Amino acid sequence: MEPVSVFGIVLLIIALMVGWRHYSLVSLHKELLQTREQLKQSENFANSIIETEPECVKIVDAEGNLIFMNRAGLDMIEADTLEQVKGKCVCPLVTSEYRDDFLKLTRDVCSGASGTFTFEMVGLKGRRLWLETRAVPFRNEKDEITALLGITRDITEKKKAEEAMAAEKERLAVTLRSIGDGVIVTDIDGRVTLINKVSEHLTGWTNEEALGRPLTEVFNIINETTREKCENPVEKVLRSGMIVGLANHTALIKKDGTEIIIADSAAPIKDRHSRTIGIVLVFRDITAQYRMEQEMQKIQKLESLGLLAGGLAHDFNNLLTAILGNVSLVKMQLGAEHRSFARLTDTEKAARTAAELTQQLLTFAKGGAPVKKPASLLDIAREASAFAMSGSNIKCFPTAPPSLWSAEVDRGQISQVFNNLMINAVHAMLNGGAVHLAFENVTVQEHNAAALKPGDYVKITVRDEGAGIPEEHLQKIFEPYFSTKTNGSGLGLATVLSIINRHDGSISVVSKTGIGTTFTVYLPALRDTLSPMTQEVEFVQPGQGKILIMDDDELVRDVAGVLLSELGYDVAYAKDGKEAIAAYQRAASEQNPFDVVIMDLTIPGGMGGKDAVKHLQAIAPEAKVVVSSGYSRDPIMAEYEKYGFCGVVCKPYDVGELGGEIAKIMKMGKQIVQ
Repeated sequence: MEPVSVFGIVLLIIALMVGWRHYSLVSLHKELLQTREQLKQSENFANSIIETEPECVKIVDAEGNLIFMNRAGLDMIEADTLEQVKGKCVCPLVTSEYRDDFLKLTRDVCSGASGTFTFEMVGLKGRRLWLETRAVPFRNEKDEITALLGITRDITEKKKAEEAMAAEKERLAVTLRSIGDGVIVTDIDGRVTLINKVSEHLTGWTNEEALGRPLTEVFNIINETTREKCENPVEKVLRSGMIVGLANHTALIKKDGTEIIIADSAAPIKDRHSRTIGIVLVFRDITAQYRMEQEMQKIQKLESLGLLAGGLAHDFNNLLTAILGNVSLVKMQLGAEHRSFARLTDTEKAARTAAELTQQLLTFAKGGAPVKKPASLLDIAREASAFAMSGSNIKCFPTAPPSLWSAEVDRGQISQVFNNLMINAVHAMLNGGAVHLAFENVTVQEHNAAALKPGDYVKITVRDEGAGIPEEHLQKIFEPYFSTKTNGSGLGLATVLSIINRHDGSISVVSKTGIGTTFTVYLPALRDTLSPMTQEVEFVQPGQGKILIMDDDELVRDVAGVLLSELGYDVAYAKDGKEAIAAYQRAASEQNPFDVVIMDLTIPGGMGGKDAVKHLQAIAPEAKVVVSSGYSRDPIMAEYEKYGFCGVVCKPYDVGELGGEIAKIMKMGKQIVQ
């Protein structure tokens, strides 16, 4: 075998190398073709995903020019093809109010930021949409930011739902604001989730302050009478599952500590599955209504009390008439020199005080026109102060000039004035003290500060050393039912004002906290006239004539008859109006007429003085008739002349008053009937 030449070997090697090279290029080409196919498939796959994506996918450069947008995006902007909008700025499609913010987001994202933006857009064909876009930087293979990649979705329906919900919420808010009642909504744990404006006013809590707080903190309710806490309405509703209401006398304590009376109801809030998800509480302020009802109840009680007092005064004064009449008779028979005369005088005063208490009850219950007679205000004040301060550690220091004028007053009513003022003073000085009573004669001119008619008055000041009245209460103390005392009726000073007004006087008050209170009273005076009460021995005026006494009470008839007989009069009796008229006609026909007829105003079950005087004057216009009653509330007692009477005597009878009134009428001429 011939040896292989070197040249041949080289050729072989070259041949082999050329053959391998050819083989390698073929293989590489095949691999490249396969990779390109895979990439194309991947690109097609990606394009399919992007094109079928229901949300808009877009690529935008830093100036807002569109580089790419999928089919969903093209539909959003109402473009037919990508070529129609490619390379164009999408900013004009954004409504003007959002355009600047849209451009800012584009620039920020192209600078490396990310963001979300909600805006309104108008499509190429005019359709308006609400869109929400999420934008991130788009980077090339060198990790360089070349554009903005955005995913945008249509939220138009969501926006409409939100707007509808907002509108509904606004309507609800308007409704809640328009409701005149307070509304509080809580969750099932009893924490406040909403309160309306009325609730804010009634509770003192704002909506912001109340949110999340327990209802019992915002809606603090107690029983106004017992002062005990009321049960939480939320607990009552959750327990019963039904609408519940508050009990009567429920008071709401506001944030500032003040109280109002409320009426309310609480109801469960249920979802579509009838599950309780909260509680709604509706309440209103009924303080004014509640106070009015209380006042009406008080008025009804006072009316009942007035009827009771009227009957009591009538019957009680009849008994006192017999007692006082007999005491007066004994005094007349014994004379002023007898050692028992002073004791009998004290007995008279005690009996009169009992009668005045009855009259005070009448005035307190219903009031009434005063039956005025001359009296010593100093004496009345002394008696009232002794009564009011009995058992207390308060002393009274009265001062008055020796020539203090008397006044024409209803003694019982003015006694109540002093009594109420003294009781107020006692209550103001719980630790003891003194009441200073000062009397003086004054003549009031025109245009005076007290708005009184010009004339003569007795000025009385009642000054205590008590705690004083707060300034904010001074303007209210004379109002009916206003009281700072826990159990006070609020009628004391209102009654005082009413009595003084009926006497054509005035009352005013000044007070300083911690120093005391001074009441100033003006009452019309009888200048240079002293009251008979100041005289040690009363003068009993005798007389002559024939008197007819009409009264249903036998004791009253007997004692009045004995008194008048002792004074020198001839007396006859009648138990009602019919008997009196018949007796008067009979005496006139016998040429022995009665000079004066005393008629009781009230005859239970029979004709009283009001009707009897009309019938009598119809047949005998010259008749002189005196009205008598222990029930002075009736206006006839104060204005007797208007009803045909020519005089008045109040029960229980005072021998001096009775004799003086009869003597005065006996001197009168023929009665002039108007």
